[in-house]
Amino acid sequence: MKKVLELENIKVNLNSVSKEEAIRFAGEHLLNLGYVQKEYIDSMLRRENNLTTYIGNHVAIPHGDTGSASLVKTTGIVFHHYKKGVDFGKEKAHFIIGIASKDNYHLEILANIAEIFSDADLVKSFLKKEVTVEKVFKLLQGE
Repeated sequence: MKKVLELENIKVNLNSVSKEEAIRFAGEHLLNLGYVQKEYIDSMLRRENNLTTYIGNHVAIPHGDTGSASLVKTTGIVFHHYKKGVDFGKEKAHFIIGIASKDNYHLEILANIAEIFSDADLVKSFLKKEVTVEKVFKLLQGE
């Protein structure tokens, strides 16, 4: 994940919004950082409408639908922390990780995210602490 994550990709302590607004914000962040074309945001929303991107343990990973790779300029991720969470159906996602991927690099990103966030105790402990950009960066770097 070190190749695609910079401090500017991380936003913390955001106010809760709707699921659609959170996904749109992640897409706009990817757009503003130059990872995607504007149309990718709609692709992310379509993907969510077809099948949720909530993966459990307070994490959602919105990304484009099938065939959206042509809308990705370069692989990247954004990480958004919502202190009170965002409703994803019956669950709350406190961590929204927007993904834009060329080729199959997203599989490596997803594997890293799954490994980091599979530890429920680690996630709960992290949620109880003051969340900062630097702490998130270190967590995602495996430090």
